[in-house]
Amino acid sequence: MAALTKPLRTPADEDTGPPKEWFLGEEWFTRDLAAVFRPRWLLAGHLGEISEPGQYLTYSLGSDEVLICKDGQGRVRAYHNVCSHRGARLCSDAKGKMGARIICPYHGWSYSLSDGALLTAPHVPEDFDRSPWGLHPVHVDVWFGLIFVCLADKRPAPMADYLRAVGFGGYQFADAKLASVKTHEIKANWKIVVENNLECYHCP
Repeated sequence: MAALTKPLRTPADEDTGPPKEWFLGEEWFTRDLAAVFRPRWLLAGHLGEISEPGQYLTYSLGSDEVLICKDGQGRVRAYHNVCSHRGARLCSDAKGKMGARIICPYHGWSYSLSDGALLTAPHVPEDFDRSPWGLHPVHVDVWFGLIFVCLADKRPAPMADYLRAVGFGGYQFADAKLASVKTHEIKANWKIVVENNLECYHCP
């Protein structure tokens, strides 16, 4: 069955901005995260930031935080940055380096870099079943040295499928190094920023 869509505004309304309510309140913010951001690949970093096994970086979206690391085989992995025991934050810094495993700073539960499996849990009974207590994975993809994550339940198509025709004029993004990071905090709803950027008065 084909998906059905319902227009939220009339064609005549498209010459002006959406209603004020669309930009305010937690309800619309939650809807934006669920409908626009969570189902898609989101740029989270560059391979140069985790060039060695055990190096990590974190990425936040709403109330979710993702821990991105490189395992012992050089593969990029991503997990929710939350211990399965008491929900403690596993890595509190934006980036850093850990050892051969992910260790929770609260009670010392440790996890595999390669698959998030629970490896050790101090002071639990001998018959404790560790298998259900691994970290929750997050979809991750690498394209041209750029790391993307997706918080949807179902993994989307690879970034290469979306951007197969995109080129960078000979620049080798995978070999680039991150020289600096600049953050611009804009005191406006994200939709206002995007709409202003797409405003056709700016086309000329």
